[in-house]
Amino acid sequence: NGPVVGKLNRTIYSARCARGFATLYASGLDMIELLRMVSIIIGNVVIEEKFQDVIQKVSRGEYISTSLEDTAVFDPMFTSMVYIGEESGSIDTILDSAANYFDEEADAASTRLVSLLEPIMMIIMALVIGFIVAAVMLPMYGMMQHIS
Repeated sequence: NGPVVGKLNRTIYSARCARGFATLYASGLDMIELLRMVSIIIGNVVIEEKFQDVIQKVSRGEYISTSLEDTAVFDPMFTSMVYIGEESGSIDTILDSAANYFDEEADAASTRLVSLLEPIMMIIMALVIGFIVAAVMLPMYGMMQHIS
């Protein structure tokens, strides 16, 4: 993944994780089961495999924030917010705010990505149309030369 798409993916996965984590935590699920479900919610097989390490570390008593940080998948601010939530005891409200923030960031990043792609698409369209015009007009000019 490039710098633009990679950051966008990281932001989207952070938002999904934060939203799923906050919702499931508020429902009172066991932490290990919560992490299993969040890994499925994210919707990425690679991240789901990395979550197995997170689940093992958390079951041994490590902080969720440091376990998530070790995956190197999520935005560093997200893992910091998880840590603050763990320390303050209000992880669901903090992660709900984080999910809102990352949703807005993902929207902004996807808008930037589209604005970067628009000029490239215009150039490609111009080349395709130019090729079609040339493919139609060149034989016409050839026929006109044979007529004269």
